Amino acid sequence: PICIRQAQLADVEELAYIEGLNFSKEAFQPETLKELMVDTFLIADLNGEIAGYIIGSAVSSHHQSADCLVKGMRNLDKSNFIFLQRLSINPDFKGQGVGTLLLAAMKEVVVDLQNQGIYLACKDHLLSYFVMNGFSDSGIFETTYGDEPHIEMIWENPYFKE
Repeated sequence: PICIRQAQLADVEELAYIEGLNFSKEAFQPETLKELMVDTFLIADLNGEIAGYIIGSAVSSHHQSADCLVKGMRNLDKSNFIFLQRLSINPDFKGQGVGTLLLAAMKEVVVDLQNQGIYLACKDHLLSYFVMNGFSDSGIFETTYGDEPHIEMIWENPYFKE
């Protein structure tokens, strides 16, 4: 069975390899991956092999600009949302539900932390995938990276109480 666990420094080389396969131009380098380990950085581990990973950063609002997120201007003390920075699946495991399993694990983190929800920015071709996983379209995401517009998607914690 697949085990969901927190990323460890020993995983960095394998994570960087998967990162490069899936995000060749925008791939996080090993040093960046190490820095992101202070965030919620979950791995789907199948018998010692990384099937995929998900990275989420605590932020105060789902209305933060991409510039603030990229520069790491997070507000952990007043965190209500997790910004999904990355969902990446090892190509050998694509189409097997690993991404959905990782999204479910991140939702559990949000519920446990009593956060309001998760939000992310995705390209058009991924909309149906995130809708299938309970996210709703919230409009165009203000972005300064990439060459095509990104859509902001939100999953709201049904157990959140203000």
